[in-house]
Amino acid sequence: MEIIRWEIINTGKDALDTPVVLSIGVFDALHIGHQKLIKAVVHNSFHALSVILTFIQSPDVVLSSIPNKGTVLSYNQKIVKLESLDIALVVLIDFSYEFSKLTGEEFIQQIISRLDIKKLVVGYNFYFGRGRDTDVIQLKNMLEGSAIQVEVIQPSLYLDEVISSSRIREAIIQGRFDEVKDMLAAEYRLDLSSVTELAHGGGWASIRRQYITQVLPQEGHYNVLFNTEEGEFPGEMMITTEDIRWKVTDRYTVTEILFIEKRDK
Repeated sequence: MEIIRWEIINTGKDALDTPVVLSIGVFDALHIGHQKLIKAVVHNSFHALSVILTFIQSPDVVLSSIPNKGTVLSYNQKIVKLESLDIALVVLIDFSYEFSKLTGEEFIQQIISRLDIKKLVVGYNFYFGRGRDTDVIQLKNMLEGSAIQVEVIQPSLYLDEVISSSRIREAIIQGRFDEVKDMLAAEYRLDLSSVTELAHGGGWASIRRQYITQVLPQEGHYNVLFNTEEGEFPGEMMITTEDIRWKVTDRYTVTEILFIEKRDK
């Protein structure tokens, strides 16, 4: 899988000269609804290059005045997952206040002027542009009469309710990890591979919450699996209002923490 920055394509320095089927989104969870959408991008009748246009960080982090609960996947986990789903190219946007000023129509015009799009695949609740000014119906109207097809993917359900990233975040916070696994088709893992602010003391390893970009379960004790260079090991960890911490019993570097269940007090 190849990764390109949007700025490179938009300046014309590295414009693609091959037909593409494209989807646009944050994809901070890549749950089974997202996976259905990505399957439509990859297995397209045009035999075109499968492309995902996504963001290095969520627009909500940049724009929202409300404290963000965190992403379901880290940036690294998202890239690895997209590759496992057979996406050929990821185009990354470094979302900024300046970028947020683009209307939906301006954004679409930029994209279609730089990419030979055969089909655009979006979710049923897709919004984009300044102030979320453009929805799926408006997108179809924009592209009516062009050669670009628009395919809208309907929602996936779990326990008779729509699967969404926000629903998964709430399930993580509440410690309902079996539900999270069903909606992600994967276990929830906290990625520590890029965290450098690890502290040690008194036989504990700890990380302050402000250094963690992923959503955390509520305060308490949890049974977990620690992923290290030597494999996975069962253990316990504690989440407080200030940090996450676990007992250090060896010198292995923990790269991921897989949550299993909350422990009774």
